[in-house]
Amino acid sequence: MSVRLFPLLLCVGCADRVERVLAKDGDPSAGAAVWDEHCVECHASDGTGTDDGPDLTDEPESSAKLADKILYGWGEMEGFSEALSNQEVADLIAYLEDTVVPPASSTQDR
Repeated sequence: MSVRLFPLLLCVGCADRVERVLAKDGDPSAGAAVWDEHCVECHASDGTGTDDGPDLTDEPESSAKLADKILYGWGEMEGFSEALSNQEVADLIAYLEDTVVPPASSTQDR
């Protein structure tokens, strides 16, 4: 029974980290530096993607979904939970929301 509960416990921890990221004020200027260091290679400088990463400019994402994808990965992308601090993730989200990702509608999760 404990084996089946383990993934559930990990998921609770994931949600906690996402909430800690969302509680921080992100700085888009600092996020640009994170973008340049960790994201440009796969997503291109303008977010339109490369052969190694998808276009981020065509689909709105909520801040919570961005945090989750940055921290824990999505599809072939590995997560950056070990490489980036909560503040760096918040900064990156602020940058993405200001310059790359279309705004999420008010009906989406935060």
